[in-house]
Amino acid sequence: MTRRILLLALATVPVVSLLPSAAAAPTPPPSTATVLLKDSPLSFAAKAVVLTLDKGGKGTATVTWKWDTTSTRPHNVEADDSSFNSHPGCNSGGGFYGADTSLASCGFTTATSFTHTFTKPGLYRYFCAVHGGVKGAGMAGTVLVKGAPAKRKA
Repeated sequence: MTRRILLLALATVPVVSLLPSAAAAPTPPPSTATVLLKDSPLSFAAKAVVLTLDKGGKGTATVTWKWDTTSTRPHNVEADDSSFNSHPGCNSGGGFYGADTSLASCGFTTATSFTHTFTKPGLYRYFCAVHGGVKGAGMAGTVLVKGAPAKRKA
């Protein structure tokens, strides 16, 4: 009799609680990324980068732009909102404002890099001042920085 009660009790235990959750939390985007600048064609290899702030959304997210080692043209990385700029003063002629463009080159033309660290969530647009423009014209891209993923209630 005791055995029958035990089997009946086990049969009523919800099996679902013993199985792993099918709706596991998605893996958040990384907190660092590298974007390669390509000289041919004139582009950023990743037009859109998605990152999440580390340390539960109270940390940082970092992007490093690397210049193609075969680049022979000047390039830079500049935010639409001016929050970062690899070469302040660079203009669309490939020189610095007020400088003779035949003498001054803006941007990198060798294996160099520029890193910017984001501390707030948001959509950040960037471009090359020589070959692109604000709002995604020409040589341009975006970085989407997300905050901490929402915690699921059990």
